[in-house]
Amino acid sequence: MHPRNAANSLVCAIIACLLLAAPALATPAGWIGQGDNRTPWYETTADQPGPTVLIVGGVHGNEPAGAEAADQIRHWPIAKGRLVVIPRAAPTALEANTRRIPGKPRAEGDLNRNFPRTGSDNDELTTVGPTAEALWAFVTELQPDWILDLHEGFDFHARNSNSVGSSVIHPSARGTAPYAQAMLDVVNAEVTDEEKIFQNLGRNGPINGSVARATIFHLGAKGAILETTWRDQPMPLRARQHRLMVHALLDKLGMAVSHPHTVFPDHIHNHADNNAEGEVQRPIRVALYHDSGAGDGGVQNLTRIVAAMPDAHLRIVNAADIRGGALDRADAVIFTGGRGGAQGTALGDEGRAAVQALVDRGGGYLGICAGAYLATCRLNQYLRLVNSYHIQPWQTGTGLVTVELTPEGRELFGDLAPIAMRYANGPLLGHEQGRAPGLDLPEFRTLATFIVPVEKNDKPQDHMIGKPAIATADYGNGRVLIISPHPESNPDLDWMLQRSIRWTVRRNETPQPEPVHEDAEAVQAVSSRTASPRRRRASSAARPARARRSLPSMQ
Repeated sequence: MHPRNAANSLVCAIIACLLLAAPALATPAGWIGQGDNRTPWYETTADQPGPTVLIVGGVHGNEPAGAEAADQIRHWPIAKGRLVVIPRAAPTALEANTRRIPGKPRAEGDLNRNFPRTGSDNDELTTVGPTAEALWAFVTELQPDWILDLHEGFDFHARNSNSVGSSVIHPSARGTAPYAQAMLDVVNAEVTDEEKIFQNLGRNGPINGSVARATIFHLGAKGAILETTWRDQPMPLRARQHRLMVHALLDKLGMAVSHPHTVFPDHIHNHADNNAEGEVQRPIRVALYHDSGAGDGGVQNLTRIVAAMPDAHLRIVNAADIRGGALDRADAVIFTGGRGGAQGTALGDEGRAAVQALVDRGGGYLGICAGAYLATCRLNQYLRLVNSYHIQPWQTGTGLVTVELTPEGRELFGDLAPIAMRYANGPLLGHEQGRAPGLDLPEFRTLATFIVPVEKNDKPQDHMIGKPAIATADYGNGRVLIISPHPESNPDLDWMLQRSIRWTVRRNETPQPEPVHEDAEAVQAVSSRTASPRRRRASSAARPARARRSLPSMQ
């Protein structure tokens, strides 16, 4: 498997787990099925009468972009009619990232072949297996006017006819051609590679045994299977393509209200998460950037970290999503390591303004390494959220460093001993002035400094000592927190990133320190093993002696 495909698979598996947890963040309209494959459905009903549109995702567990898109679409307002969404038709298959439902006989495992078939020998409306039976009973009672089933192919049909990837599959004779063309026009407007153009597969319609075909031919609905392509394409792009096509249909039906890039709910509540006054505390809506300039490893790690937060609602977005308004309902945004200039270039003027607007209205910004560069001011494509210009040359080196918290840093993270972290050419922040005229930004505040530097060509980079490793700044009504090294690479420091996210949106401001699993002596041993005698002398001179406190765990 190509390394990028492997990275995408890991992110997809984590997102599948996020989707399984989603019902805790919003109340479904009801449930379908029993046992492990019990799955929620959601509905939005407008005041004005109109068609009933059913959106289904997650029929195949190794095609998670449909489930992700459906889970976003369920939050859309509509002008008329009824929008019903089943994001995870086969939840155990999504969790396992497998095409078929785990533990089922082969004939029963492929949910896309288990619904009532068409043809002269298929007069009886029979289903195969309890999952298909429960879903078909629901659809039969619903009697939708439209059904869109969201899938993914392994390759692009335009270049490989063996795959139906990137296509709209519909029965032309059923009057769907104008709607299919509207969906194709919208999604293809963003495709520049001729080999990736979405194709119109409008002849016989969806495959026999699929829920889409059964609904069209047995219940008289209109509909289609919408296929994206998972090969060499990140999740945010594929989910976006599904959203574009679904929105195009709703627009043609006169049902669309907002833009197709609404990925967060407007109001979400977790009634089990109350603050000290007993008021409901809404989950934090966190957008994680995954596009040009974002390293796959950082996206994987931050996805894992945010997924473990019971008070967070994560969406992974790309630059086009941000330009289109995906941050309109977000509380915080995260930019990971990679290349800060490439991230800023991908965002463009409109995307950078959207990030600035999020923070200005009171949102949070967390930037790690490249994401920290992105928040500063040296380059025109940077966000200019923090009044800092990283010190040149930027290629300091890669390896292990040790950082020490400042008094303000201890207020946030607790009274911790120096912490060892991975470092990879992160920014060294400086208080230079006059490089960006017209900016009215406050000085940044240092939360941690480097005390043991990285080595480059066997030489300690002593100019790092004392420079900011973690910093914060106010921007408008919001908070920015930038981290030069990579704490997300060490699962023992996941709590630090989780606390950082909460802090940027003014949650848990009273420090409730988590223990770092290595004790002070272990950190010193790690640092000493990677330091030359000269480096050890420099770090010792820079670090005052201080006893480590015993820290309580945050529950």
